[in-house]
Amino acid sequence: MNKMINDLKNTWLKVIKTSGDFFEQMPVIGGYADPVKFAAICYLIAGIGMSIITLVEGSTPGGVGWILSYIILLPVIGVIGIFIGGFIIHIFFKILGGKGTYEGTVRLLAYSSAVAVFSWIPFLFILPDLYMIYMAVIGGTKVHKISTTRSLIAVVTPLIIVIVLIGAIVFVIFSIGGMSLDPSVMSKYNFNIEVSTDSKLEKPTFYLPLPVFKDGSKLGDEAIIQNTGNPDGWDLSMIETEHGKMLKISAIKIEPELHQEIGLSPPGFGQTDDTMQGDVHSFMRGYKEFQASWTSGHVINITSTADIVPLLYPKFNLTQKYESYIYADYTAAPKANIQVCVTLYGINQLWAGNLVFNNYRDNFCTEFTGKKHGWIPVTGEIVQRVMPYNKAENSKPVEWVPVSNEKRTSTLTDDT
Repeated sequence: MNKMINDLKNTWLKVIKTSGDFFEQMPVIGGYADPVKFAAICYLIAGIGMSIITLVEGSTPGGVGWILSYIILLPVIGVIGIFIGGFIIHIFFKILGGKGTYEGTVRLLAYSSAVAVFSWIPFLFILPDLYMIYMAVIGGTKVHKISTTRSLIAVVTPLIIVIVLIGAIVFVIFSIGGMSLDPSVMSKYNFNIEVSTDSKLEKPTFYLPLPVFKDGSKLGDEAIIQNTGNPDGWDLSMIETEHGKMLKISAIKIEPELHQEIGLSPPGFGQTDDTMQGDVHSFMRGYKEFQASWTSGHVINITSTADIVPLLYPKFNLTQKYESYIYADYTAAPKANIQVCVTLYGINQLWAGNLVFNNYRDNFCTEFTGKKHGWIPVTGEIVQRVMPYNKAENSKPVEWVPVSNEKRTSTLTDDT
């Protein structure tokens, strides 16, 4: 065992330190066992290194299985790549006047993989790959007895062809799917309504604000209906009111359902995380949620909602906070507790080394008791949240802050 390790170490040092002399003296026949074993061990070391980096960074979506895949699959893929890549490169060597054999080409590629032991080190970037190409070029001049220029062409041309083919395939896939070739930024709007109660509501009907641009254009009245869907037992439609067009939602009834929450305590003596028990808190609550989303054709300016992004309307006395109304009509017990929340998000999802979400939020939540048959005043607010691109800073909590609305008109109805 010690002799085998020493032989591998000495061979590795010769390949790395004196590539020209090594390939000059390298036998071009003798079978594939020794060079393949050498390459497999180099890729195994690379796989172990990648696993360590993955553990340190904490980016293990597949857990232990993901880590083991580096250690097991990398040597297998590396060796297969040597034989397939060797066949392709050997063709180019022959086209350019090479006199070596396929076995000799496989051998030079196998020993060139010595540099793979450095490929897992993050700050080296593509340097190991470039050095591997350099060694393959040097090996090609010795094994095939051709000039450095011809050897370089034989080694690099297949790589360029593969890169171009992959790029073409990706382009075709994205083109067929109608997807953007710049997925780094995605902007969209989310419109969300939540209605909840602790008691039965008979024939509930609500008129709620809609997302509207300053010029009066809606985010597609029919699109809201279609995207929000028609939840079981509910009807959605548009209605003209004294405050402008609003979204009408109605149902025959809302009935509370039993919900349970378990409050876990830290494990005591003889307990594990799997055997922990806690107090069960039961409560009755009826809950309905409606959602609709639209993709924006441009990056949303979240720092100022003055003129160019939709807001919830109707609204009055618009600053950071504003006044609005909802209409509620239903029959319920005198102590029934009802909560209605309406939220409009404008979201930019960016990739800056990690996911970054910048968004503005226009929303209100109001709570009332007993039966209602009329308009209810509400107070809403418009805020923004800008997450930093720096990964370290991005891990910190980001506060919602006021949005500039200086240019926005204070009210908006269908007459605007």
